[in-house]
Amino acid sequence: MDNRQPKAPMLNMRRLGDFRYDVREVVARSQMEETSGPSFIAQVIAKASRISIRDAKNYVRDFEQRGDCSRNVSEDICRLLDRYTKYR
Repeated sequence: MDNRQPKAPMLNMRRLGDFRYDVREVVARSQMEETSGPSFIAQVIAKASRISIRDAKNYVRDFEQRGDCSRNVSEDICRLLDRYTKYR
């Protein structure tokens, strides 16, 4: 009887500093409001590290659909999430 959860794609915490730097660069190049940028990044990191990469991507896409960021920014962040994914 094995009660372990199946592995889920989540943010690689060993590369958190690199991810944080790269996502800040993407947000800084965008037209996103300066006040909403840090909280948006924090939410993406929290969802990707605690829930799953899928939930983080959904959050980014919802943010885009509300008009808070452009499609290019959304795609760039989703690519970063894919690059910094680890199954755990």
